[in-house]
Amino acid sequence: MKCFFSALCSLLIASSALGQSAILLGPDLEPVSVQLQALSPDAIEVIDVKGKTQTLQIEQALRLTLTSNSIATPSQNQVRAVLRDGQAVVGYWGGAGDDDESIFVSFGDTDQNIDLPLDEIMSITFRPDATAPIAEEDDVLLLATGEKLVGFLEWMGAEALDFVVGDADDPIQIPLERVHAVSIANKPKLAEVSRGMVRVTTVDGSVILLNEAELERGPDGDALVGLSAMPITGKPTDNQDDAPQAASRLTLPIKQVAIIEPVSGKRRLIPLTDLEEQVIGGGEVFGVAMPPRIKTDGTLRLHAPVKLRYELPEGSSRLAFSVAMDVDEAIPEPRRAMAGCELIVYDGDRVLAKHALTPDGPAKRINLPHSGDELRIELAPGVNGPVLDRVVITEAEVLVSD
Repeated sequence: MKCFFSALCSLLIASSALGQSAILLGPDLEPVSVQLQALSPDAIEVIDVKGKTQTLQIEQALRLTLTSNSIATPSQNQVRAVLRDGQAVVGYWGGAGDDDESIFVSFGDTDQNIDLPLDEIMSITFRPDATAPIAEEDDVLLLATGEKLVGFLEWMGAEALDFVVGDADDPIQIPLERVHAVSIANKPKLAEVSRGMVRVTTVDGSVILLNEAELERGPDGDALVGLSAMPITGKPTDNQDDAPQAASRLTLPIKQVAIIEPVSGKRRLIPLTDLEEQVIGGGEVFGVAMPPRIKTDGTLRLHAPVKLRYELPEGSSRLAFSVAMDVDEAIPEPRRAMAGCELIVYDGDRVLAKHALTPDGPAKRINLPHSGDELRIELAPGVNGPVLDRVVITEAEVLVSD
């Protein structure tokens, strides 16, 4: 019995020492299973599958995906505020902040309250299935009826907002229960990158930038801490009555963290679906339009025949994605066996890769260097024609060096 408990204790201690299970993505864009041991503004320490401890410079890691935590759809009573620099806060609505020019959000499950200035916000959605409209010169409200109001957002409270429609002189008050989303005509901006900055995606979908980020061990569980890079307002400091609160230290329990992406290096990943897409051929089957479709989770769905063109940003050097046929398993044989197509990837006019896809074959991982400024993807029908020749492309990313 004593030997059993000794062995059990040793196992528990060893398991605790292994840290957080994660998938590490480096500049070669090959995902590797590791155990995250430590993170500091300068380095990341991991244990590889062979049990060897490795210390990596921060720029050697593009992304750490914690395999024990996954991103979930926000609940019906949570809101999502997207900021000018790409950060996003998912939390519980609190209404007006410390002044009438900000909003108050209770941040996720961290019990940390955040005031966000309205002039730093791009959009706020009040339902997880709502898509914020595009605001160019004026603010835009998306109502529950589907109607859009264009004008100026003057104020937001706990239960209503004031909105000036068009060129009207006075605002009208609209209950928030009638609003699905609001977009504010603020221009996007690049985040100011600093030492040890990481982009953290939480399990509820928030995207936060942390300066001088570190992984801290504690009796109540591990946590990721750092100086928040969010444009947070708050109570005035003691010395300056009207000054906003200084940058605050934000603590995220590791169980709430899904993805950690160092952003202070010279390399970055851009989702392929963020690039401008041109359909230069195909896009229809037997006269019926079958254009590419980008899902909310970033997946790209194609139907052969189709040819796509992307203009790549300066400094791009590698492309990676996974591709598989998207044929419903309920479709019976032999009709299912008729599906099959060919994927061709071009670097300009040069063929980089060519793969035959079958409905029951495994997903293929495409990981290719490229040197041109134009990427083309072609999906060609198989020998039985384009019937059922549908594919799904996931995790499509382009590596860019600044």
